[in-house]
Amino acid sequence: MNELFSRNRQRGFALNQGLTSIELVIVLVVLGILMTSITPVVSHLSELEEHGAAMSLASHLSFAQSTAITEQRTTWVFFDTSADTYSIQAVTPSLTLEAVADPLTQSDLNVDLSASGLDLVTASFGSGDAIGFLSTGVPIDEDSNVLTASGTLAFARGTSLTIWPETGAVEIDP
Repeated sequence: MNELFSRNRQRGFALNQGLTSIELVIVLVVLGILMTSITPVVSHLSELEEHGAAMSLASHLSFAQSTAITEQRTTWVFFDTSADTYSIQAVTPSLTLEAVADPLTQSDLNVDLSASGLDLVTASFGSGDAIGFLSTGVPIDEDSNVLTASGTLAFARGTSLTIWPETGAVEIDP
């Protein structure tokens, strides 16, 4: 072992020698190149999170519509843009509202978008910020009028959802 260290010293390698200026510059350049390639990916993550939330919201809207059709009762999705939340509720036979359970967790379907750092800016459906689905699946506004124009949900980073009148079809616009 001592022979190995003595050979390395003879060739000019010292065990306690640090980085030379050139080596340090090369390391910094490589780190700079890596950072410039990683930064756009990291900044793009927030847009991906928002798009994922929009896809989840579209799924929940479709679920509310399916619930209205299969259970033959009007189902509502209520949005609160100031709190960045929404919930799904259905009309009972006694004409009261009850929370609709998430089919996976069996807990009430109340979603807090702000927990993920997302900002729901606009919820607009005719006369208000709630959308309902009749037992036929047709979308209605807060006044129980059939939607005659598309409804809109918009997030702060630019993703939006359009809910089409008559069919309730949901389209995500990046």
